[in-house]
Parts: sequence; structure tokens; C-alpha cells
Amino acid sequence: DDLFQPELPIDALMPTSLENAMEVARDNNPLLKQAKADVEAANAQYHAAKSPFGPRLDVEGGMTDYDNTAGVEGPSDDRYIMLRMRWNIFRGGADMARLGETKQLSYEAMEINKRTLMQLDQSTALSWNTLVSVRERLPNLKQHVDSALATRDAYTLQFSIGQRTLIDLLDTENEYYTSTVEYVNGQYLELFAGYRLMADMGRLLHSLGVQHLVDTDATQRVGWTNPWSRSDYAEPLKQIPVAQAEEATAEEAALVPESDAAEQGEAAPGN
Repeated sequence: DDLFQPELPIDALMPTSLENAMEVARDNNPLLKQAKADVEAANAQYHAAKSPFGPRLDVEGGMTDYDNTAGVEGPSDDRYIMLRMRWNIFRGGADMARLGETKQLSYEAMEINKRTLMQLDQSTALSWNTLVSVRERLPNLKQHVDSALATRDAYTLQFSIGQRTLIDLLDTENEYYTSTVEYVNGQYLELFAGYRLMADMGRLLHSLGVQHLVDTDATQRVGWTNPWSRSDYAEPLKQIPVAQAEEATAEEAALVPESDAAEQGEAAPGN
């Protein structure tokens, strides 16, 4: 009685075509976003590794005051401003090795990005085609179930008046069972394909009504009660908002004497 029938994601999130599904997937899929970010990071490292090969220009200025120095009595001062260029001609090959390393890392990141994009397109197409195919089959599977049920009921009635044998009745029962299994499998295949398509498109959490942790308000996050604050250790732990749990823990720590806190620390597992 506690079981419930899962449902497909809301229709507003479902794509209207394969092209639309692929477009959304390329924009929102987290694995592809990660691969693109890795490419950008690798390219940034490569450009940073190229910087030592060029000249460096610095504007420098300074002022120095002297008094009775170098055998000269009295004050003296130096003031200067200059444009200084530094150019590293050779540093033992370290810069060249670093440049080659970052170049290979950049190529590797680009290949991973291409492979991720190809796999995403294949997975999205497979999920979409499976969803479309099973939705086309479901009406026929349902019709098969209804026909098998009607046949079974008719054979049961005929068996009761001696017009059908027990073998005939068992055959119809088996046909009804088989058709029902195929129909239920089709329903869950539709669910699986729909949710897999949502995952490919980066909309799975949204379709389930789950917020990303980074977008969740701290007062809405859920934690657990302090296990050592229970008067009865048989009492199960309860879920409470994280902010409330942290506040309660801080208050309890302020009220516990140092000796009691040490005893609790010794009793806690892992300490």
C-alpha cells in the first residue's frame, strides 16, 4: 500500500524533437560543462606557460638620500625613473618543458571534450529514440492486454459450462500474464528513457523538484540531531535544518562542563 506509481517528468521539461533535446543537452549537461571548463583551464595554463618567452617591461623609480657617505661630507641624493626590459634567453630548458607539458594537457582536454560531446549526442539520441519507440508500442501492448483479458474471461465462462478444457484456460491465463508483463515493462522502459533523457539534458534534478546545493538556502538544508545530546540513546536521530542543528550544537557545547565534554569525547566512536 505504501508503493506509488512513478511518473514521467513534467511535459514542460520534455523536448519537442531530437534536435531540441540535443541543443538543450549541449547547453546544460554537467559533464560537458566540466569538459569545456577543463579546456578553458588548460588553454589558460598554456598561455601562461608562453609568457616567459617574451620580454618583460617594468617602469621603475626610486630615490635615495645620503649623508656623509663615501668620504664626502654633507647630504646627497639620487632620484631615478626608468623603463627596464628583461628577456629570459635561456633558463636550462625548464620553460620549454613546461610549455610542452601544458600544450599536451590542452590537447588532452580538447580530446576529452570532443569525446564527451560525441557520447552525449549518442546517449541523447538513444534515449529519445527509445522514448519515441516505446510510446508508439504502448497502445498496441495495452490493446493486447485488454484482448487477452477478454479472452481469459470468456474461456473461464466457457470452462465453467464444459465448453473449454483446463489446458485452454491455462493457455489464456498465460497469454494474459505474458501480455501484462510486456505492457508493464514498456511502461517502465518509457520511464527509464524519459529520466535518462532528462539526465542527458541536465534537467533531472529540476524534473524531480530537487534544488542544486549551491542554489539552496542554508536554512533549508537538512542535517541530523547531535547523537550525544539524546537522553535516551534508543531514540532515533531526527533530521532538522542545518542552521538549527549548528545553533543547537553551539548552545550545547557552551552548557557542557569541560570534564563532561572530555568524557563525551572519549565515549564518541572514532575518538
